[in-house]
Amino acid sequence: MLPILGEAALRGVLLAVLVQGALWLLRVQQARVLLATWTIVLAASVAMPVLPQFIPVQLPFDPAFPKPLVDAAAHLMPQPPPQALPDGGGPAAVPVQSSAWPWWDAAYAVVCCTMLCRLLIGLGLSFRLLARAVPVRPDWAGRRVRISRDVGGPVTIGRTILLPADAWPGPPQHARLS
Repeated sequence: MLPILGEAALRGVLLAVLVQGALWLLRVQQARVLLATWTIVLAASVAMPVLPQFIPVQLPFDPAFPKPLVDAAAHLMPQPPPQALPDGGGPAAVPVQSSAWPWWDAAYAVVCCTMLCRLLIGLGLSFRLLARAVPVRPDWAGRRVRISRDVGGPVTIGRTILLPADAWPGPPQHARLS
């Protein structure tokens, strides 16, 4: 799991660097274009771990290239002494420890679930604030500007602006704050 995430992170960084370079070279300054571009980059970066399963990519360089580097690094690593077999025979095979960290995967899953729960709780509280807020003036701003006693400053939730109760002169026209 860790190599897949590492490769996806590297691809995401490379994608972001390439897009930033292209935007800089093209001198793009429109906010909508920049927002759309970075939204697509973000979506592609999030999908990066799954994309190779659906779109196989063959890299143009030789896969045997890093082999000498790997062999050289293996010779530099300290090797455990060979152990003799109980019957007096030659050296026994040394058990290789797995490089996978099962606790790492579990910790990653716990952190992801915790962050997802935090996001869902925040969304629920935001929509509750929105439901309890009162429209300012329906004929002027529709339902997109509301007043709430539960906020200390202006807040946006989706396309709606919540204002604190003391930010608007007088009560709203058609409703009372609860």
